[in-house]
Amino acid sequence: MTLPRVSVMAAPGEAPTVTVDGSLVPGVRSAQITVGAGGVPQVSLVLDAAEVDLVLPAGVTVLRAGPSAADFADQLNPQRLERDALERMDDDVTQGEAFAAAVAKQAALFDDRG
Repeated sequence: MTLPRVSVMAAPGEAPTVTVDGSLVPGVRSAQITVGAGGVPQVSLVLDAAEVDLVLPAGVTVLRAGPSAADFADQLNPQRLERDALERMDDDVTQGEAFAAAVAKQAALFDDRG
């Protein structure tokens, strides 16, 4: 899979101009560039527009807006988190992996409600 070519240009104090394979991405408020596994760069954008009409190339994923991370943390159920993690311990995983899976399970339920 060929990764899309992303260009991010910004002046201090101004919203960046972002293009993906030469196409301008409208409504960009901010951009963050990180390096993922295997040294593959990842670009995260925060868009100001409520609805953006884009044709996205392969390798580009859109995450829908929803409640904040704080809202998710507020609704976490410690008893359910512990129960779900203990159920995963039967799968021969580490405690960290079990709790990560339990949080992911609660996150999926949270997304379904949002």
